[in-house]
Amino acid sequence: MDPDSAAGAAGGTSRPPKTGGEPSDILNRYLPIVLAALGVVALAGLLVAGWSTRPARAVLLVTTVTGAITLGLIAWSWWLANVSRGALETRAVELRDRLARLGPLTLAERFSGIGTWRHDLRAQTLQWSDGTFRLLGYDRAAGPPTAPEFEASIHLEDRPRWIECRQRVLGGVREARVEFRYMKPAGQAILLRCLMRPERDSTGHIIAIGGIHQDISGMRAMQQQLA
Repeated sequence: MDPDSAAGAAGGTSRPPKTGGEPSDILNRYLPIVLAALGVVALAGLLVAGWSTRPARAVLLVTTVTGAITLGLIAWSWWLANVSRGALETRAVELRDRLARLGPLTLAERFSGIGTWRHDLRAQTLQWSDGTFRLLGYDRAAGPPTAPEFEASIHLEDRPRWIECRQRVLGGVREARVEFRYMKPAGQAILLRCLMRPERDSTGHIIAIGGIHQDISGMRAMQQQLA
């Protein structure tokens, strides 16, 4: 087994076989031959031009200039193919490394525009995922707000509806949903859809509430435009 196949088997993935037909490979293989041929033609043209008649000199001059232009175009194409390929490979490696540093949950939250959260009822603390920090506009380094601070950021008219939903979860329902307006720290108001579920200990007592936040501001605005 060759090293590339062994590495692919160990990592659970396989690399695509090299076809040998990539533009940069072809240019690297045939560029020296083409350059040498054009150099010979140009040299022969210059030598012949020294003793040939004036019309022949003009023809040879045109041939030499055309060869020089062609040579320049080939060299430029070779440089462009190699530089572009190197830039694309570098970008692909950076993207792969960035995705590898993100966990599956973070990727799912980023692509779906949601965030997960948990309210520990014993410690009275909030635990937020990266998606929730991003969604609600908080700095992860500073940590999430307290439960009262979060509740204070809910629009005053929507706060009773959110409290009622929370009380139903604490009362034992398996799942509850609510929509409410939320004011981000920067002053931007967004419309959130929230799903809540109770979390119980081994004795059946509710010890936490977990859920998902989803920003539906854009979706609701589109619905209003289509209505």
